[in-house]
Amino acid sequence: YGLKKQDKEFPFLFYYGILSNVLINQPIKIFFHYKYLPFGYWWNKIKIYLTLNYIDFDNLEFNNIKVEHYAHKSDYIRLLYIYKYGGIYYDIDTLCVKSHENLLNNELVLGIQEKYKDEMDLLGNAVIMAKKENKFIKSIIDNYPKNFKNDDWTSASLFLPTQLYNDFDFNEKKNIKLLNKYYFYYPNYNENYLLFNEDMNIHDDLTTYHYCNNFNKLYIE
Repeated sequence: YGLKKQDKEFPFLFYYGILSNVLINQPIKIFFHYKYLPFGYWWNKIKIYLTLNYIDFDNLEFNNIKVEHYAHKSDYIRLLYIYKYGGIYYDIDTLCVKSHENLLNNELVLGIQEKYKDEMDLLGNAVIMAKKENKFIKSIIDNYPKNFKNDDWTSASLFLPTQLYNDFDFNEKKNIKLLNKYYFYYPNYNENYLLFNEDMNIHDDLTTYHYCNNFNKLYIE
């Protein structure tokens, strides 16, 4: 968070997302990676639970092309940190619904975000659980530069990991816990209307929900 200058107060829903993690998962430590610190009432209430980690990736480049958008930087930076240290990465726009304790005995945990064009299971990157120096994470990092494009939101961040997973053999896939869409990504970014449908039920598998803030802004407001 905070890879661009902050001009609005830290919103309640981001505060609530972190608090839900604190209350439900009771983590030993939560690292908050930032360049520009948030501010405001809800930030002041939540920062006491966080270990702040200043980062500066303003000059991040792939193939001599500067990475322009903060979201693109975030997609890559999360891989670097989770490869080096291991742990659990959560996007700021996630809400913890129930404990993820039953997932912690895996080398790597990823969730299916959607069935892309009814052809392939596209892996999401809003929630990543991994032990440090994970082979699959390293493979994504190594292949990231040649797949990255500033004007393409998904080639390196979503389609690359999906393709790498599909290319893994059976024995390699055994070390990856791949969860169905209901654990992290349902309703999806293009199904937001379901959240406000009175007939909508929370799925039994839902553990941490990525509500995709950019697609949900009108509903949230």
